[in-house]
Amino acid sequence: MAHKVIFLNGPPGCGKDTLADYMCKHNAGLMHCKFAWPLKRAVPAFFGLTESEWRMLETHHKDENMPELLGYSPRHLQISMSEDWMKPFIAKDGFGCILAEWMGRMIEQKAGNLWHEGSSGFVISDSGFVQEAYPVVAKFGHKNCLLIQIRRKGCSYKNDSRSFIDLSSVYVEDMRYDNNGTMAELSRFAKRVACNWVPERSVDPSISGRPKVPGK
Repeated sequence: MAHKVIFLNGPPGCGKDTLADYMCKHNAGLMHCKFAWPLKRAVPAFFGLTESEWRMLETHHKDENMPELLGYSPRHLQISMSEDWMKPFIAKDGFGCILAEWMGRMIEQKAGNLWHEGSSGFVISDSGFVQEAYPVVAKFGHKNCLLIQIRRKGCSYKNDSRSFIDLSSVYVEDMRYDNNGTMAELSRFAKRVACNWVPERSVDPSISGRPKVPGK
């Protein structure tokens, strides 16, 4: 069975992670993942922070300059590590290559049988660079990829290195969602995409967990 990939693309605060979580809730065969996973492991390791300390900073102080981070914000440090180190010195598509390889391993290994047999795909909730998307599209094929651009009033890419992306050059289907309604409306949209565009999987009550993923 072909595995599907959904790229969620939108500015901070527009609801990408919430939409991804809803999609995985409505279709148990989907896994929520991120291009930024290596950054979310590297920054706390560099500053000697525990997983819980980093989670607290990212959740409650993402755009605040914090003494634990030598006066920088979690967002600034992740952007700097990406734009000032990875892309100029390693590869512009580095995070895409890393994630594509990890996704392939998950499929091959079936994540120790914690992920559903015949699982249907992935939701990437932090798409913002076309170069990162290309390795994933190349691995899974453009017909198995969908780009969803999410917009929300009051949300913009100001102070963020990402932007809205266009994958039409590699023939990826796209759609737009204006997330200005209720959580119930967002959940219904997630269900429509997760269960119609991606082959639906019912939840197996005997399986209580998902595989261990980087940075979680």
